[in-house]
Order: sequence, then structure tokens, then C-alpha cells
Amino acid sequence: MGCIDEADVAPAQDPSSSTTYGPATAVYRPNAISYASIPMSESTEVVPAPELPLPAETASLRVFTTTDVGRLTEVIGVLDIRTSADSEDRGFDLLRVRARELGADAVLGAQFVQGKDGAPAHLTGLAVKYLR
Repeated sequence: MGCIDEADVAPAQDPSSSTTYGPATAVYRPNAISYASIPMSESTEVVPAPELPLPAETASLRVFTTTDVGRLTEVIGVLDIRTSADSEDRGFDLLRVRARELGADAVLGAQFVQGKDGAPAHLTGLAVKYLR
């Protein structure tokens, strides 16, 4: 797992104040992402879809294809996974598993891109915690 360099981004700020959060915090607002010391999954390994059924706590984790969920969130991980999952539903199950491992409440901006000519699929998303 790698990290985004803190020097590459500005600290996150609460939109209702001028308070700057510490360097390990990233607050997500639509069109205003600030990343600092956020773990990233960067494996070139092809990960299989998880076994079903998922545990209830994992299955209930919300996966959104949008990035605006109407509440303030903290990005706690960037998910970028190559997978043998053959459908968006199965791919999103894998995002749920990985996000739950990070302690996330949800995944925002989830994308599933099916591989072509036998290539693995590609999953991405932001693992987030709700702040309010």
C-alpha cells in the first residue's frame, strides 16, 4: 500500500469555517478533494470476487457511483483494484469488502470497467467515513 505525498496537496478545510485539519485528514466535498497520507491499494495482483454471501455488516456498506451523498465525508482510502469479478455487482461486493477492512462507512465514486479480451476488470472508489 502506498500513500499520496502530502507535499502534492493542500490541507483539507471545513467549508463552514477556516479551520484546517491535520495532515492525515482528507475531507471530501464535490469538486474539492484533498488527499494527505491516504492509504491506496495499488496491487497489480488480480483479486477474485469475494465469496457469497457477504457478512451482513459488509453487505450493508453503501457503494455510490456518485461523489455527492449530501453529507461531509473523510476519505480514508483510495481503492484501485484489478479483479476477475465478471459483473459490476460482484465488483462492488469486492469494493465493500476492501472498504470494510479499512473501517469505511461507504464507497464514493465507484467505477467498474470490464476487461476486454480476457483482461481483468478494473475497480476504483474512495473509501470514506461519515463526519456527521
